[in-house]
Amino acid sequence: MNKIKCYYYSPSVSWGSDSIFFSTPPLYLNSYLRVNYLELAEQLEWQKMQFNTLSQDKLVEDLIKFDSDILCVTSYIWNSSLILDSIKGIKKLLKKDIKIIMGGPSTDVVRNKNFLSEHPDLDFAVYSQGEQAFADILQHIAGTKKLSVLTSKNVSWRDCNKIKVADFMFYKLEKISPYLISKDLIEMVINDPEYQGREFVLPYETSRGCPYNCSFCDWTSGLTHKTYFRKFDIEEEIDTLGRLGITNIHMSDANFGQHKQDVEIAKTFVKLKKEKNYNFKIEKTNFSKLLKDRVFDIVEILIEGDLLQNIKFAVQDTNEKILENIERPDIPYQDHRNYIDNIAKKYPDVDIGIELIQGLPGQTRDTWEQNLIRIQPYKPVIYFWNILPNSPAGYDSEYKKKMQIKTHLCNLIDYSDTENTNSKKMEFVTSTYSYSFEDYCYFTLLTKICTLPSLSESHKHIDRVKLFELIKISNHLQNSINSIKESIEKGEENKINSISIDFLKKFSKEFYNILTKEYVISIITGTKK
Repeated sequence: MNKIKCYYYSPSVSWGSDSIFFSTPPLYLNSYLRVNYLELAEQLEWQKMQFNTLSQDKLVEDLIKFDSDILCVTSYIWNSSLILDSIKGIKKLLKKDIKIIMGGPSTDVVRNKNFLSEHPDLDFAVYSQGEQAFADILQHIAGTKKLSVLTSKNVSWRDCNKIKVADFMFYKLEKISPYLISKDLIEMVINDPEYQGREFVLPYETSRGCPYNCSFCDWTSGLTHKTYFRKFDIEEEIDTLGRLGITNIHMSDANFGQHKQDVEIAKTFVKLKKEKNYNFKIEKTNFSKLLKDRVFDIVEILIEGDLLQNIKFAVQDTNEKILENIERPDIPYQDHRNYIDNIAKKYPDVDIGIELIQGLPGQTRDTWEQNLIRIQPYKPVIYFWNILPNSPAGYDSEYKKKMQIKTHLCNLIDYSDTENTNSKKMEFVTSTYSYSFEDYCYFTLLTKICTLPSLSESHKHIDRVKLFELIKISNHLQNSINSIKESIEKGEENKINSISIDFLKKFSKEFYNILTKEYVISIITGTKK
């Protein structure tokens, strides 16, 4: 039986020089094969799981060195352009016909019927859940079963120069533990000399799918609202991670706390950390949007167990009308805030951030100011709304028309603290029915002012109501807005930080007799760097 040699490539987000994000799709694909297609699983040889960013030349060098038969790539918002650039024309540089399979959330084949035509080096494109599609592709490559629009799902391929796109199906893979069944792949990565001296941040998923339909989100490619949670031995799975030294955990469910078992999962992390001295810590979590009693029980369990020191609560906006516009389910902001205040009072040393999205339909200058005022004294975690192709805002033309969405291609995301993107410019919403492009630039100035690291401490205490009143009457405001607008239009968004700092310098001189002494000092000392 000839081996099918597979090289996996997914340039990952960076969590600092000492950490790297462990991209887990091979664990799921491999485990599914071992449970359902054992002979095929034994035929497949995983050669390398590459999470570092490679040049095309280096990728070609690796594929030739390993004599790979298949290149599998997983496409996310942060790496999709980089991956597509890496594979462009790559087959001309290889010594044999390697089959290239792309999957992941940013694989836009189900919405964009020309996806494979636009990327001729791709042989197969998998959308949404990829386990069964991967098995079908391997059988197709091995010559044991052909892909068919009648029997295959969640995959696109070429057949006699025609593009075929199979229908979507949601699979409930409840009894598969990728972390136990494919433990050997985790060990392979851990023992890879390329990663020595670096810690892994592992996305730990206990359920799949999301029951909601937020317009900005592409969970499950926006194709279904079905969900399921895995039925597994919680302690065995978490203990295995601890024994392997995988202790930096990213709870990657869409709604952690949605299921009763999530409380047991939190308790098990705490129990094993205490009993076996595993250095578990929770890096990030997507909490349930509605079941807040359970969510904040989990939060307290994790804080008490010393697993959670930095918490981000996703609010997206504090205005209920705006949440309606994006079909975002959540409890009223003040109720959410009461929970957060209780945690802050009980655990004053915990760093709390509140997540907002800039650019949502319904936002105005006033509502954006109110957002930044209402979340004080907590750290603002601001994301700029960019259009994901598989989100409702990406594919629903009626929604775009109703909300009068207009965009610019730019790179407004700042991943400097926890993430790194090599992607080219993305499509950011910069105008809707409720705000103009100029208003958006005003939002951006306030966002930058409130999130500059050098001012983080002073912004916990400064009176933002008074601050924004002064900003609105500043003689320098319009020039700064114009400069931000010009930088976005010219594709020079990297100048926005310096524009904001320059505004603050002039602003502090303009109102030094009104602003607090501490704030003026923090501006002067913080912006000299």
